[in-house]
Amino acid sequence: MKNMINIAICDDDISVAKEIEELIKSIVNTEVYNITIFDNGDDFLKSDLKKYEMVFLDIEIGNISGIDIAVRLRNINKIAIIFFITNHFRYISEALKSMPFQYILKPISQQKDFFIDEFKRGINKLKKSKHSMLVKTYYGEELIKVGSILYIECLNRKVDIHTKDKVISCTGKLQELIDKLLPYDFIQCHNSYLVNLKYIVQIKHNVLMLNNGMSLPISRRFLHSTRDSRDKYLAGVNI
Repeated sequence: MKNMINIAICDDDISVAKEIEELIKSIVNTEVYNITIFDNGDDFLKSDLKKYEMVFLDIEIGNISGIDIAVRLRNINKIAIIFFITNHFRYISEALKSMPFQYILKPISQQKDFFIDEFKRGINKLKKSKHSMLVKTYYGEELIKVGSILYIECLNRKVDIHTKDKVISCTGKLQELIDKLLPYDFIQCHNSYLVNLKYIVQIKHNVLMLNNGMSLPISRRFLHSTRDSRDKYLAGVNI
């Protein structure tokens, strides 16, 4: 199905995996959700990692650390929403390297309301990333997936949209794109730059780093708002 959302659940305790599956089925229309359960990390890593948009991953799973699995997943799939399923938070600092979306403590039955709220928040984030917009380029109109945009640059009255795959030069003003994209987790970090929060991996002094190695300047005017928006984004607060 074209709009199918693929979810993977990877836990060596099948009862936990089934419990997560049943919770998801109680929340959503399963006709548009494809849920695959893995009881070990090896089988999960052998699957098509690019297709998963949401992954529930046990941190302690057999011979392979769930954190190592998440890092390997993130190397292939930059946008998957990762939920770590764990008995405790002792691995939290190491787990942050794979940019997880949330941690769900076991037993799941005691976290049911929290699980439902966070799952819905994850789905809302997915919907934002799937939104598309039509832009006018010098060669006609082009439809761009909002989630594929890393940042937008406006220099010398020329507006370039930098996506994961290409750069699209378009007509119009940066402010027009700001008005369209701010509701989709974009922030303005400089008079000349608009950036997608989900691709920021680090903010250091007056520079932000993206997950493709690119660095962008943060002007003094936008420094506080950029840091604040990034912190809220990581904490799951709507901005």
